[in-house]
Amino acid sequence: MPAHPALKLAPTPLTLVFTDMVGSSAAKRAASLGADAHERDRAYLEGIQSKHLRLIRDAIADHNGKEIMTIGDSFFLTFADPVDAIRCAAAIQQRLRTHPIDTPSGPLQLRIGIHNGTPEYFENSWHGTDVDTAARAESAGSPQQIVVTDVARKLIGDPLGIKFRPLGTFTLKGVGEVKLWDADYDQHGLRTPSLRSNELKKRSRLIGISIASLLILAVLGFAGFQLWQKYKTQQRVAKSATPSAKDSIILADFENKTGDPVFDTTLTQAFAIQMQQSPVLNLVSQQHIRQSMQYLGRQSTEALTPAIVREVAQREGIKAYLTGNIAKFGNEYVISVTAQNTNTGDDIASVQAQAADKEHVIDAIGTVATSMRARLGESLSSIQKLDTPMGQATTPSLEAFRAYALGDVEHEKGLDIPQAEGHYRQAVELDPNFAMAWARLGVVYGNSGQRGRSLDCYGKAYALSKNVSERERLYIQAHYFLNAIGNVQKAIDTLELAVRTYPLDISNWINLGSAQSNIGLINEAIENTKRSLTLDPTDGVAFLNLASMQVSIDRFSDAAQTLAEADRQHADSGTGSLTAFYQLAFLTGDRAAMAKAAAKVEGRVDQYQMSQSIAAAQEFAGQYREASQSWNLAATQAATQKATDAQASSLLLRVSGRGFAGMCENSPRDIKAALALDKTKPTLISATISAGICNQPAIALPLIESLVKQYPEDTQINQIVAPQARAALALAANQPQEALVNLEGAKAFDLVSAGAYLQGLAYLDLKDSANAIEAFQRATKYKGAALQLLQDYGQAQLGLARAYTMAGNRPEAKKAYEALFVTWKDADADLPQLLAAKKEYAAL
Repeated sequence: MPAHPALKLAPTPLTLVFTDMVGSSAAKRAASLGADAHERDRAYLEGIQSKHLRLIRDAIADHNGKEIMTIGDSFFLTFADPVDAIRCAAAIQQRLRTHPIDTPSGPLQLRIGIHNGTPEYFENSWHGTDVDTAARAESAGSPQQIVVTDVARKLIGDPLGIKFRPLGTFTLKGVGEVKLWDADYDQHGLRTPSLRSNELKKRSRLIGISIASLLILAVLGFAGFQLWQKYKTQQRVAKSATPSAKDSIILADFENKTGDPVFDTTLTQAFAIQMQQSPVLNLVSQQHIRQSMQYLGRQSTEALTPAIVREVAQREGIKAYLTGNIAKFGNEYVISVTAQNTNTGDDIASVQAQAADKEHVIDAIGTVATSMRARLGESLSSIQKLDTPMGQATTPSLEAFRAYALGDVEHEKGLDIPQAEGHYRQAVELDPNFAMAWARLGVVYGNSGQRGRSLDCYGKAYALSKNVSERERLYIQAHYFLNAIGNVQKAIDTLELAVRTYPLDISNWINLGSAQSNIGLINEAIENTKRSLTLDPTDGVAFLNLASMQVSIDRFSDAAQTLAEADRQHADSGTGSLTAFYQLAFLTGDRAAMAKAAAKVEGRVDQYQMSQSIAAAQEFAGQYREASQSWNLAATQAATQKATDAQASSLLLRVSGRGFAGMCENSPRDIKAALALDKTKPTLISATISAGICNQPAIALPLIESLVKQYPEDTQINQIVAPQARAALALAANQPQEALVNLEGAKAFDLVSAGAYLQGLAYLDLKDSANAIEAFQRATKYKGAALQLLQDYGQAQLGLARAYTMAGNRPEAKKAYEALFVTWKDADADLPQLLAAKKEYAAL
């Protein structure tokens, strides 16, 4: 039979997407919408449906999709690229979470189904079994869920930020058996579908669960459809004039027409900070823009003129860009900002403000930014909630802000010490109440290993944070909770609020990942750090953190790819990045790369960080004699820079490292010498650990008591340091059972503490070989974590060999000893533990 002349098969497979609103019928009939059906219909369409339509259509436009039709509260969409389809679906669901649409039944919720196939085109739409499959997949979902068929799942792959989990096989009405997947776009975990899988039906012997209907059929009738079409036309007109709230905006450097150099750099940075208070407008970072300039054949150091940013915007599909200038008329200053359409160059919106004198220019910048945010579509309620005048959000001092802006430029390059530090220091000298400058100082000191100075800065920032903007408040609070108070869960809660409020702010995702990694939640940390790179694929801090996390769980090839991409993007040339290169090269046996990374750091003021990494690697390899020299060198280098906290840290790490190897000579003297240099919290923590490992109760117990009393909320102190120091002392006193009582919660912190190793020692003392084996297996699971944070890997390997020997399992014992000999192949020939291990191995 010949095909109908109007019937056309899709030339290439299409990704088919259906969306449907959950509970829309009840919402439409709610009495709160109006006295009669006509009033309720109008209120629903204008107050709810219009927002729903705009949200979906903005997402379609952002992800290269095509709207085929709307029926009732459902959309039928198609995409040429399946990855665009899943990202569009995720964007829709995320947008509904961050900017909920209220209905009488609660926040509006959608189900979304995705399938891929080759449907037939007929009468202005797609038809056939593939279309039915996509629609039935949507029907199988639950509120806020994205359901993907197995066909689509295979084509989508594994995009960043989305995890797929199997839901099972479902018998879909009119289609047959189809395997479905849940797409977890927000780390919620597995969402339960509205239908039961065939596997669950079989398991529970239940029969017959009805399937929801495909689509809601024309509830509002033809008149309603015409109203939607009219609304859609209006939105197209509005869209040509104003960028969507989901769109990125790109900012050119302000043109300084005054001739006063104080306004160079300063105004661009000040305006950017105010625009970034918006939770819905994504201001593209200058770091990303400058990275993109190389693809235009331009130098990254060139000024970001309107012509350049427009060219970058056109290249990257950014719909609008901002230009600004400052001019002087008499004693007054006039600040003007214009938003322009990237494609046409036409003005979208223009705002202007006046300042009576130079000291009020910063306030005028805040006024201009707030007005522009409103003109670009941000709601008044959002601005009122999150806006803070520039003089409160940052500083009323123009000179202080200029120093802060210059510090940010260096910090984004990874040049923290002394470059960024010097600018931030100047900022707080000019304005001692500059909260964000203090917070930034905390960051750069923490990044450079000066953790004691870092805590002082966080404390000052927190004390000054009463009147800062909401964005800055969350930033400062998170750092304060994580570092000064030490309450990791409180920091995570704050950062989760920050990513909900400002989902486009890359720093929130980076800091959330960092906080999670502090307590060993590495997989979660990796996913959140990857999210930050989807927002800015050139951020050096995100690359460094991601690579370090990947190294910690022995994903060396992933870490190598991450660092290679960072290098390709010229994302970071800081010492922290080079130490990460060094650690990876050590773990993969690349001596040439180790030497190259170490050479690049020579002569830098923060060279002690590389010396610490070298010492840790030597210790890992059993080269304790060379490691001692490297620790001492790091301490000397830190002392030269007057970084007494880093100096004390190096001395104490030498003590604890040798202590794990049973070499505690002169430990009381060395611990006291370190405490004489610095008594900040990080140093006290390191001293406690060293004193516990080296069985110095006279030093350790008072330190434990003082730390627990002074920092009652600190996760590290109360759940890791104090219990494990007590356990080490108990082991030295031949009280293994007491040690195990202290180590009951150790397993949760295996990646960030020596708890598993200490448990293994306790079980060996108790002649409990089975539990000793399990503990030492945990302690030796990841080489990367041991190199980065711990000092017990070789010792744990030896413990595992001894536990297998105790259990009478000679084959596994021999394997464990041989693994130790590989780790310590270049170890000190007279290392006592190595000599003992060789004798024990020979006896097998």
